[in-house]
Amino acid sequence: MHSPTRYRTAATAAVVILALTSCGSGGKTGAAGPTITVAQAKQQVMAYDLDILSALLGEQQAMVSEPASSECETSSQPGPKGRVRLHSSDHGLGVVAVERNPEMFDTFRRHLAEKGFEPFGKDAGWEYYKNKSNGFTAELRESLDSSKKLTLTVSSPCVWPDGKPGPDANK
Repeated sequence: MHSPTRYRTAATAAVVILALTSCGSGGKTGAAGPTITVAQAKQQVMAYDLDILSALLGEQQAMVSEPASSECETSSQPGPKGRVRLHSSDHGLGVVAVERNPEMFDTFRRHLAEKGFEPFGKDAGWEYYKNKSNGFTAELRESLDSSKKLTLTVSSPCVWPDGKPGPDANK
């Protein structure tokens, strides 16, 4: 069973992720070569999401939902048309007491380093990691309001739906 918050739009996280990463295969802007498929990206987003949530909350509390998708071609992210990015549904970690936020960031950082992710961006209350081998990203963010609620978002690199460039790939 999934709570309604599991399905809310991750627009803010998606905008940040799109702004920080490129949309090509493996992170190369404008790449028109083959990629993994949407189904493979979906499976990997869900696997990373469950793995990270399990590290943060324990296996008993970790639940994932279907990733959302968004088009990769934007005015700030030029590249071949027809690619999509999959991203987790902006998991709110409301079960975590605000006093544990520093511990959650430490666990997030350590766990991602063990999984081959490298720091890609950091600010007060926000950390962003990228797996250089496959282009997947993970972000942990503390809300700016007084709740200081944590959210986790995992995203794929831009992929072709069936793994192969479409007819509009070089336009």
